[in-house]
Amino acid sequence: MTNSTVLKDSLAEAIVSDEIQLGGDGVKSILSAYSPQESIAEYIWNGFDAGATSIDISYEENELGSLRSITIADNGSGIPQGLLSVKFKPFHESEKALNKTDSRHHSLVHGKNGVGRLTFFTFANIARWTTVYEKNSKLYKYDIEIKSDDLHSYTGAHSPVSEIPYEHGTSTKVTFEGIRELSSGNIETTVKQYLLQEFCWFLELFKDKMFSISINGSPLDYREMIAGERDEKIIHDATSTRFDVKYIQWKKKLNKEFSRYYLIDSTGKENYKSTTLLNNKGDKFYHSVYIRSDYFDMFSYEDKIDYDQSTLQNKEQKFNSKRDEEFKYVISEINDYLRRMRSPHLQKMADDLVEKYEKENIIPEVNNSWEIPRNNELKTLIKDIYKIQPKIFGEGNSSIEQRKTFIHLLNALLDSNQRDQIYTIIDAVVRLDDQEQKQLADLLKVNKLNSIIQTIKMIQNRYTTIDALKEIVFNDSFNSREVDHVQKVLDHNFWVFGEEYNLVSSTEAKFEKALSEYLYILRGGKKQDVNMESPDKNKEMDLFLCRKSIENDRINNLVIELKRPAVLLGEKEVSQIKRYQRTIFSDSRFNGDNTYWDFVLVGNKFNESGYIEGEIDTNKGHGEKEKGLIFSKDNCKIYVRKWSDIFADVECRHKFIENELKTERDRLAIDYTNADEATERAIKK
Repeated sequence: MTNSTVLKDSLAEAIVSDEIQLGGDGVKSILSAYSPQESIAEYIWNGFDAGATSIDISYEENELGSLRSITIADNGSGIPQGLLSVKFKPFHESEKALNKTDSRHHSLVHGKNGVGRLTFFTFANIARWTTVYEKNSKLYKYDIEIKSDDLHSYTGAHSPVSEIPYEHGTSTKVTFEGIRELSSGNIETTVKQYLLQEFCWFLELFKDKMFSISINGSPLDYREMIAGERDEKIIHDATSTRFDVKYIQWKKKLNKEFSRYYLIDSTGKENYKSTTLLNNKGDKFYHSVYIRSDYFDMFSYEDKIDYDQSTLQNKEQKFNSKRDEEFKYVISEINDYLRRMRSPHLQKMADDLVEKYEKENIIPEVNNSWEIPRNNELKTLIKDIYKIQPKIFGEGNSSIEQRKTFIHLLNALLDSNQRDQIYTIIDAVVRLDDQEQKQLADLLKVNKLNSIIQTIKMIQNRYTTIDALKEIVFNDSFNSREVDHVQKVLDHNFWVFGEEYNLVSSTEAKFEKALSEYLYILRGGKKQDVNMESPDKNKEMDLFLCRKSIENDRINNLVIELKRPAVLLGEKEVSQIKRYQRTIFSDSRFNGDNTYWDFVLVGNKFNESGYIEGEIDTNKGHGEKEKGLIFSKDNCKIYVRKWSDIFADVECRHKFIENELKTERDRLAIDYTNADEATERAIKK
């Protein structure tokens, strides 16, 4: 048969049309939504849909390093010229799109909307196909061409057709010229990564059939996408039906494929696929499950099986279906398995979320040690809610302010009698299923108990510290020292002087170092060395605490001078704390309109001179005589206090919680033999 005879026969069969019915001028806007990598993926899918097992992407560069051409070649069945008008069907009406059930439940019917042939518009000026197809046990080849500036037309229906040797096999090769927006670097990075995320699950599904994609002859290694994999065997005991299961977790989100399970028969053919129970939960748990069994050799995925039994060769055969106990069993086992595999993943994601929220200041700031248990409870609640339903936090779909509002609302409800409202709010954000509702209700109860337990433990530790500190300052036989005992305990427990402060410096810190730390706490950024001009800049403070109040933009500072128990407080000791006050007020960096200072001298007893008592009486008009106020002016106050007064304040702050939680304080009492033992006990975590 001559080539001209073949051409004549082909033209006689074909419904010849050189016009593509695009349905309006909006086609270019539709195509513009495709990125170059998405377009290349469409041509690869066209090859697989045509029965290809091997697809190679190749490119050529010119002398300037720009791309001269890109070619995508496959070993698929080709495009018979007589069917060209069907294959180049009106835009958005391809035969693939018409079979929606198959495309949803089978992987080899992928292309849609007839868009694949035109997507070259996004990165090239011309697309030329050379396709080889089989007819009557012979192979024929011809060319097709479309230009980006005339997408309505194509050549090919009247192109000359030539017969080629049969051993060459069927194939299609499409070459793109006039390349735009792509370089070899793009192909080896952006395009390659996109193809990994597009086809990794597919190449694993058909790995037994040796499906492959290569770029300039180098195979695309889809295993780069695998975060974890496991092989399992599931047996349905009642029927001894065996299922070989492979589970894969992917490192990144698959482009368009959901997390699914794939049912594969004994020949390696995919019979059915469907989304898993944990698909699209918003938790970045990307996975695929491949289930192989001869059970799927005769399997219908339709809910209602409709077939003619007379067509079955073996009358004992029957179609298996989703209603069978075997199928229900294996899916149930896989769902349980996925939940187990998801658990450590969710824990890490939840930990990362809380860490991120802390860096972004979404989680409320802790202003004092009383807030630590509630803050821990809030972070635990965030993690637990995330593990129940990650979508609640709307990562990627909400602003920082929206997330902060939601978290602060949770925190406010935890600190009230309206904890049950958390459930109502979350259910309004994202609808919870029955299991999620029960999990949330249970964790709210558990978190409340955990918060109480943490608070009790904190109070117990504090009573232990106070009892040890009392021994240090009141037991004369201990001969306690200021730095080794008193100050060492308070460096670790500065809450004794108030819940709201941050530690700036301790253990005899000089003023210049203290100022550096102070500025860092208030302003952030990088720590810097600072210089002071005061002659007393090398003096050393025992404790320097500060607190910045966000609500009223006020900075409260507290400087404490500690004296060992044997020292009796008098004018000499007061002059020292006043010298600290003068040194600080001599440097403007320590001061501002919103900055307030309290200086406190602490000891066991006053000396007999009456000096301190006189100073307190002189300043009683300021209304803080019981607190030992000896100086008050503008934003500065100086106090002299006894340890007995400090301990009384601590008792008052803790008393109401002690009564509420019924702490057994007597059980915590310990007899100490020396100051070192009491100190170690007080600072032990």
